[in-house]
Amino acid sequence: MLRTLTARGAGALAIAVAAIVPGAPSAAHTQRPDAVLRQMVDAVARWDIEGICERVTLAPLTEVVGDVDFVSPQSQCVLVLEEGGNDAKEILQDQIEDLRSLRTVRVRVRGNRARVTYAYESHDARVTAHATALLVRERRNWRVDQLQDGPPRVGRELLFQVPSASMEPALPIGAWILVDPDAYRTHAPAIGDVVVLRPPTGFGSSSNRCGATPPKGQACARARRGVVATYIPRRIVGLPGDRIAIRHGRVVRNGVPERSGPAKPCGGRRACELPRPFTVPRGAYYVMGDNRGSSDDSRAWGPVPKRSILGRARVIRR
Repeated sequence: MLRTLTARGAGALAIAVAAIVPGAPSAAHTQRPDAVLRQMVDAVARWDIEGICERVTLAPLTEVVGDVDFVSPQSQCVLVLEEGGNDAKEILQDQIEDLRSLRTVRVRVRGNRARVTYAYESHDARVTAHATALLVRERRNWRVDQLQDGPPRVGRELLFQVPSASMEPALPIGAWILVDPDAYRTHAPAIGDVVVLRPPTGFGSSSNRCGATPPKGQACARARRGVVATYIPRRIVGLPGDRIAIRHGRVVRNGVPERSGPAKPCGGRRACELPRPFTVPRGAYYVMGDNRGSSDDSRAWGPVPKRSILGRARVIRR
């Protein structure tokens, strides 16, 4: 169960169950935040919709549901889960399958907010991971605000699951990877490193993906400002100051073609033939997927600064 690369975990839970305002005081106010967290996980496992909606926080309701005027947030929560049917059930139960093994590591309460650090067994990744849930207290009742605050950790490393075919065959869809956030504390990223990063705002956009429209036959040389709230794995193919061009899907760096071509044929896409060279800006890195014919990467949205790189990745299970 992950929050990051796949946008699953807490993110999917937040989408499916949007929010609930403070209700009348109940027995929950006498319980520790970690007890409420366990109850929410158990409620999802049993598909107890009322139990889920009693323990999850929601944003204020701003829409009308059918012919019904503004309903209470708790009623809206129930409607969302009931109308979602088996799809909503399968998504949420998949999110918390591993969390049924959770055990509390630490509870920190500050005013009306609490952080519960817990350990759980990731059966697919075959590791013991640690994560942190955020809870809020509303009229003395604790409710789960985020099931996971950031990616789970295995020791100092961060646990992710690969969401797409962009890095095949090195990182197939569904592979589990660990990311070392300390890898570049003492030295810079190197050519060939597989990293996990937060891409610039051009990632996922339908238009204006590059920070500056490149000349015909040239890849994007400048990214838009800001980053998106997701993490993706890519390979570093260009360093600051390098002259980069793309021919037949292969990177030509400072006039020298890559030693080995992409893992899969690039095909006839326009992104496979970008022979006009450009210079990677100072402090930035050019990244591409190994599956050059099916990868959303720097060719479209530009180089990334070092601060956007979370760390170096390694596969632990395919």
